[in-house]
Amino acid sequence: MKSNTRDKYGVVLLTIAVIPMIIVVLLITVIMSRERALVKEKYNLTENDAKSVYVLFDKMMLLDSYTRENFLELRRLAEKTPEKLEDTVILQKLDKKVKDKYSFLAAEKNGEYIFVGDTTYKQLVEQTLVKGMKDSTTDCATYVENENKPFLYKRVTFTGLDGKVGNVFIITKMDVVLPHVKFLTTTFLIMIIVTILIISIAISGYAYYHIIKPIRELQVAINLIEEGNLDTEIKRNKKDEFGDLYQDVEKLRLCLKQSLEEQNKADKLTREVIGNISHDLKTPLTAIKGYAEGILDGLASTPERIDKYVRTIYTKAVDMTGLVDELAFFTKINQRDVLYSFTEVDVSRYFGDSVSELALDLELKGIHLIFQSYISKPVQMMIDVEKMKRVIGNIIGNAAKYIQHNQGIILVKLIDEGESILVRIEDNGAGIDEDELPYIFDRFYRTDSSRNSKTGGSGLGLAITKKIVEDHSGEIWAESKVGVGTAISFRLHKEKAQNKEDAQ
Repeated sequence: MKSNTRDKYGVVLLTIAVIPMIIVVLLITVIMSRERALVKEKYNLTENDAKSVYVLFDKMMLLDSYTRENFLELRRLAEKTPEKLEDTVILQKLDKKVKDKYSFLAAEKNGEYIFVGDTTYKQLVEQTLVKGMKDSTTDCATYVENENKPFLYKRVTFTGLDGKVGNVFIITKMDVVLPHVKFLTTTFLIMIIVTILIISIAISGYAYYHIIKPIRELQVAINLIEEGNLDTEIKRNKKDEFGDLYQDVEKLRLCLKQSLEEQNKADKLTREVIGNISHDLKTPLTAIKGYAEGILDGLASTPERIDKYVRTIYTKAVDMTGLVDELAFFTKINQRDVLYSFTEVDVSRYFGDSVSELALDLELKGIHLIFQSYISKPVQMMIDVEKMKRVIGNIIGNAAKYIQHNQGIILVKLIDEGESILVRIEDNGAGIDEDELPYIFDRFYRTDSSRNSKTGGSGLGLAITKKIVEDHSGEIWAESKVGVGTAISFRLHKEKAQNKEDAQ
């Protein structure tokens, strides 16, 4: 995923850089084609000479072609009226025609120069061009460089009326920059600068929206987390590396929020536990104190009465011990300080044995405990043996407290539902009011209006039961009818129980 994202970034950045360059190349091609057409017309190039755009930068060819018509005119004069080439007035007129072509005329006869159009070049021309040339006229320009002044010259030879030979030269300066070259150079330079600016702006914009902005948003989010604001969602719709980072920070926020909520719940539970411990311990402590004072004050004057007082104190102390143990276990299990040890058991045998261990004590209280298994073949499941016994004991013990007659019956049914096991515990006790039924699994909740109920208890038994069942990936619920009885059922999923053991 991250490798693909890096490749994506590379492609985007390459595209940002390449597209402007392609556009510039296309524009340059169009401009050069247009300039080639203009140069062809201006410099009198042949179709063959103007075939390539490189001719734009062939200064020698361009300047040679530029004065071609002037050269042909001179040659016509040399052939038909050579005497005109000795007339300085005519030579001046002909010189004006080539002035705009970076050129000037020079004429010599019998080794003496009779005309030089640009006097600054007179000495250079006299030193460079050989006096008294007798060669015939040539169409090709000749390149000469003297004193770092390069130029081209074309020569037309003529014979005067006096029979003496002369030469007329078209001298073209080479140390000039042609207009279209200036234009193209300026245009190319501007295009390069603009391209660099466009690429820089594009990359900067892309970097801002895809790198800098997400980093700043993450900084703001982290500052909010640091300040304790854990309610602001950190979200990024784009799937990139920052999207993954956003998800990681969002997971961190949710974990911190969950931890804070759990801490707040734990603090609230601690306050509730302290308050309820104070309340629940007050009654047995008051009784212990009263009976102890009775013994000290001599109210228990007989051995039988002393024995009764001591037994009562002992019973209350035992109740207090059970209450404290139950409170301690509930606190640990809710704070996940209790470790589970899952063991594979035969479900029917395990629940049958667990129920049998409670049967004798209930018989002494006049309650008949019955176990019925509807499992036809052995079923193996992963269960924490000790904690599941606490579940069975809590439910059956709670049922026994609310059976107020001598014909008490508690029926435990074990049913195989295929993918799960259902344990249903029914009693014929007083039943629970419909309004109170949803709250019986809440901690410290009692269906009694008074906390000093004869049934006693901490109000934590069913809350612990629910937590243990849920930690087995199960669910628990209750059904009841006042005057008929109550049924508490819980379901354990076979596959989830196995996964629970694997997680351990």
